[in-house]
Amino acid sequence: MDHARPVGAAMRCERVTDVNDERVSLFRDVRDADLRGRDGLFMAESEMVIRTLVKRGRFGVRSLLLNETRAEAMEDVVSALPETTPVFVAAQPVMDVITGFHIHRGALALCDRGEAMGAEAVLRSAHDDGRHVVVLDEISNHDNVGSVFRNARAFGFGGALLTPTSCDPLYRKAIRVSMGACVTTPFATVHALPSGMETISAHGFVTIALTPHGDTIDLNALGGALAPGARCALILGAEGPGLSPAAEARADVRVRIPIAEGMDSINVATASGIAMYVMQSLPS
Repeated sequence: MDHARPVGAAMRCERVTDVNDERVSLFRDVRDADLRGRDGLFMAESEMVIRTLVKRGRFGVRSLLLNETRAEAMEDVVSALPETTPVFVAAQPVMDVITGFHIHRGALALCDRGEAMGAEAVLRSAHDDGRHVVVLDEISNHDNVGSVFRNARAFGFGGALLTPTSCDPLYRKAIRVSMGACVTTPFATVHALPSGMETISAHGFVTIALTPHGDTIDLNALGGALAPGARCALILGAEGPGLSPAAEARADVRVRIPIAEGMDSINVATASGIAMYVMQSLPS
């Protein structure tokens, strides 16, 4: 490849050959920056996720760092960005040193978080669209958060609410696991449960606690416990502790997924997918 000219005829890429180049300082040591936070920015990884970001337009792309292969494949994406958006291209070994590990997908985007949505706005929008929402209570594992968002998108949920100690959906790995659903699904932070459930109920949602404990009904019988067309909020707890007794007690309905004897529970992301599949098929 000729390093003296941009990669691709229509691209305005800036070549990076020095791992200490200050132009890409915000892409340095990505994993450490994930943990520290980026002061109003977040990092997205992979061509598919970046394409989703650019197409949906909810979050602004500050700059891109691509390897040579992805630069050629994403020429149309770059052309869709404002001309003022820097696009940096580096050989894979240089990119790996800058980021601190092997970015085998070869594409990173630094994005603006923008103004956070409020819980009321997420609830209002979902209710008006006739959609359910999911509530993540103290779920701190980014794989589980990403998977729940992916399920929510797949089953047509209108938004997600997270309690303050849940994982940030805009954490790089959560976005990647979600297949981009974290950047397309409206989300907001809600007060810790059970107090946050007051806000949810006030917007016309039936609160449904998914739990293997206490007085519950079988998930397959959920339709019989709800009025036709009910908008529901599926409430999920963290692996291990699950929902607090207070949150379970406050819920309008408590449901369980029947599983084999000897098993106390299943992974929260798996459970969310099963529950969402049932909920999206309820009478409207």
